[in-house]
Amino acid sequence: VPADIHLMADGDDTYPAEAAPRLIQPLLDEQADMVVGTRLRRHSDEAFRPLHVLGNRLVRGLINLIFRCHLTDVMSGYRAYTAELARSVPVTAVGFEVETELTLQSLYYGFVIREVPVDYRPRPEGSRSKLRTFRDGARVLWTIFNIFRSVKPLTFFGSLAILAMLLGVLCALPAIHQYFSLPGHQVKSFPLLFVGVGLVILSFLSAGMGVLLHAMNVRLKEITSLLRKAAGPPAR
Repeated sequence: VPADIHLMADGDDTYPAEAAPRLIQPLLDEQADMVVGTRLRRHSDEAFRPLHVLGNRLVRGLINLIFRCHLTDVMSGYRAYTAELARSVPVTAVGFEVETELTLQSLYYGFVIREVPVDYRPRPEGSRSKLRTFRDGARVLWTIFNIFRSVKPLTFFGSLAILAMLLGVLCALPAIHQYFSLPGHQVKSFPLLFVGVGLVILSFLSAGMGVLLHAMNVRLKEITSLLRKAAGPPAR
């Protein structure tokens, strides 16, 4: 879409249209690349069910932990962002995962996100929400898992490597103990020993994969940054 600023909002009349200028102004002032209308500070009990608040906080906590940020509402459907962000951030999700992926990809590519509190009101009488708490919640968590694996491969595969190494050592300990304590260096726990050795090998493979993918990600971010600079500002 050829526009300097993109404004996104759910079409269920739960977000106040009069708040749009407050979302757009930080973009015009070049203080942010995306401004999110955060709902959790100002919402009615009818608009947000307790389970949805809990799910939002869980997702928010995971994202803040992974990306070391301090966002308060990562699933808000009311946000404004620049044309540069729109053309630079690859979003492939559909449904209720779009907002989460848009936030994650923006954080990964180094875009600045600001939040503006907005009122969040109940849906109009007679309308029905398409949100399915557990199904869509599982999809959002799966999206976070996939993006975390893709954008933080060193952390992801490094954690798997450490876990596999610890389990491998634990499995091999009985065999090692038997080798040094039994007469004739007998080893009776060969199955556990084989499992332990396999886990240790898997640990090294996982660590190597994490290092390789991390190096590829660094190079990809450098290329993306150069392409963004070469493209320049969007045509008006």
